[in-house]
Amino acid sequence: MNQDDVLKDLSHIRSLMEKSTKFISISGWSGILAGIYTLLATGFLVWKFKLTLLFFGEGHSQGIWMYYTEDPVRIFVITGALLLAVSVATGVFMALKKADRAGQAAWNPASQTMLLSVAAPLLTGGAIAMLSLLKEQYAVIAPCLLIFYGLALYAGGHFSFKELRVLGILEIILGLLAYLYIPYGLFFFAIGFGVLHIFYGAIIIKKYGA
Repeated sequence: MNQDDVLKDLSHIRSLMEKSTKFISISGWSGILAGIYTLLATGFLVWKFKLTLLFFGEGHSQGIWMYYTEDPVRIFVITGALLLAVSVATGVFMALKKADRAGQAAWNPASQTMLLSVAAPLLTGGAIAMLSLLKEQYAVIAPCLLIFYGLALYAGGHFSFKELRVLGILEIILGLLAYLYIPYGLFFFAIGFGVLHIFYGAIIIKKYGA
């Protein structure tokens, strides 16, 4: 057995180990589509409220909400719920499709481990966002979602593509900036869940395939 054969065998063993320990069925296209959905949803809110929801108002946390007879909170919640549902459905569908093309099972020990690792930060962030909504502390919701989503990505990145951890760190940074600049929460939300997802998806497609 020559050196080339040894290197090929080692590469094959490494690939098998990676497939068994890491969830690699995440589709780059699902990231791109989720980013597009976010930008469309943000654009709708900006259009609906004449750009003013982009800024929550200097000097107080409630900002624009008091200026509309139409209930902006209800529209915001419905839009967010639809965005979440469509993004998750797209991610699951694309992951199943990618796993099927590779002849693998999407629901395997690696994906189960990853799901467990992201569950705690995601559920915690969702719970804090809901409590903030109930307490009418609307301006902190976007920073909260960005930070806890970033923590979830960083945790899950240990069981998937390394780029996921980088994305998580960037989401956390954006969330902290959103806390520093509360009036611009929707802007940071659009960057974090929109623009960054599109760039991340494009990188995954280029490096690992769709």
